[in-house]
Amino acid sequence: MHRAETCLLLLLTTGVIAPALNARQTSPTQVASAAASAADLSIYRQLFKDSEAARASGDYTTARAIAAELVTGLLALPAPEQDAAWLALLNVAGGAAWFAQDARTANSAWQRVYDVRVASLPDEHPDLLWARGNLALTLRVLGDPASARPLEENVLEIRSRTLPDDHPDLQNARQSLAVTIKTLGNLKGARALFEKVLEVQLRTLEDDHADVQRARANLAVTLCVLGHLARARTLHEKVLEVRSRSLPDGHPDLQLARGNLANTLEQLGDLYGARALREKTLAGLSLTLPDDHPDLQLARANLALALRELGDLAGARALQETVLDVFSRALADDHPDLQWARGALAGTLWELGDLAGARALNEKRLEVLSRTLADDHPELQNARAGLALTLKAMGELARA
Repeated sequence: MHRAETCLLLLLTTGVIAPALNARQTSPTQVASAAASAADLSIYRQLFKDSEAARASGDYTTARAIAAELVTGLLALPAPEQDAAWLALLNVAGGAAWFAQDARTANSAWQRVYDVRVASLPDEHPDLLWARGNLALTLRVLGDPASARPLEENVLEIRSRTLPDDHPDLQNARQSLAVTIKTLGNLKGARALFEKVLEVQLRTLEDDHADVQRARANLAVTLCVLGHLARARTLHEKVLEVRSRSLPDGHPDLQLARGNLANTLEQLGDLYGARALREKTLAGLSLTLPDDHPDLQLARANLALALRELGDLAGARALQETVLDVFSRALADDHPDLQWARGALAGTLWELGDLAGARALNEKRLEVLSRTLADDHPELQNARAGLALTLKAMGELARA
């Protein structure tokens, strides 16, 4: 149970690199197009600005609520009002929801954008390719990588035919598909794509370029899962060295570099080195982020796991309870991050002997995942196993 929960949070940590690249698909041109909307869309343009302002101030709860209102309102407009300006605004509204950590609302917006684009544009049109990529991103994050894969394969096939080998959009397509097939278990295929991206980036960009660091990190994460820990460590150390030189201590990309190296050190058995990096990550983010920021919760969750590995269960519990409290207030009840938080705290409570507390969390987590995931999804099996172990420890052997 303990190890399974660790794996869940490792996925949460390492999954943030590629989505940040995909999210760029809401381009400045599209924002400008949305801003040029007809007068009857002015209320929605203001909602977009309000959501972005709330997110910029660190109020993600408000940003999500406004983005959801924006997307719902735009989708409800009658067909005669669904013109090009409406479509451009719906696209950036999806981006507002995505950056506010609401993948479900972003998916609703980007699904409609894709449906309109695919019905009206040739298969190779850039706007249709971006729409496919955005839709695939939300599908993957919402737990449906199998549906994301053909969309991303289509984008990569067209990009490979129509762009030079070193074009940035082609690298983005390679990385997006790599993340998806990695999620589906094709680690060797993902590695090949990540290796290709890094090879291109090293030829075309300066060694300390941010995109080079992302390529190194994505490859290193995959190598780590494949068990190539020495090379993964070398790549992660290079990323951390570059980002430590070029970024302020509170920068999110620096914290991500620390966290990825910490993951690898943990697998190499250097638990104290990993803990030190986790503590630096949390301290750095605490300097710049509000207490309920999602990245701060991730830092707390990962430090809690490091403490748990070293036997500091009380310290781990305190951090995990804070994460669960924040997520319970800020996220929808079926949000994946909230299920991770419930599972992580349940594991710690189980080790502390609080079986009743662990059981309540595991039952809630299983109830939610049973509603939101396919019956054969690995995370759902993990939730069933976690509850079964708790029931067994409580003597309910038949149900276990």
